[in-house]
Amino acid sequence: MWGTEIMRLLFVCYLTGLINLVLVPNNLWTYIWFYLRNGYSGCEIAPLFSGGFNLVPTFLKYHTGEFTIGRWVRTMLVGNLVMFVPMGFFLPFVSKKINPRNIFAFGILTPIVVEVLQPIIGRSFDIDDVIMNFVGIIVGYFIAVGVKALIKKA
Repeated sequence: MWGTEIMRLLFVCYLTGLINLVLVPNNLWTYIWFYLRNGYSGCEIAPLFSGGFNLVPTFLKYHTGEFTIGRWVRTMLVGNLVMFVPMGFFLPFVSKKINPRNIFAFGILTPIVVEVLQPIIGRSFDIDDVIMNFVGIIVGYFIAVGVKALIKKA
């Protein structure tokens, strides 16, 4: 019982950080801080619907020679994968409805919803993020399945 509640608490903390990272406009906290400290904003929040769209995956651009994969791209790709591993990990512990059959649907729908919302708040839609977030959720899920199997064995 306590284990489940602790996992739920950790999951809520993770979701709070994730939402702040991927769905909050870029300058929101700076804007709020300047306003509270100085009485004026001191900066601008990006207007709604100002984000860009990347619908061609980086690996295709790289394969055609249109793009070289540098350090920043590798960091972004790995970061987007790692950012969603905890979601896949926590889900089987906090919900009995998550199973091997529906984790793939959840794993693809969640990043798509996040990426569709990002241009609305002034960020950008990137198909690479959708792909890497999906992979992160699936990797996290299978790590959790392994951990659960080890717990049952012990």
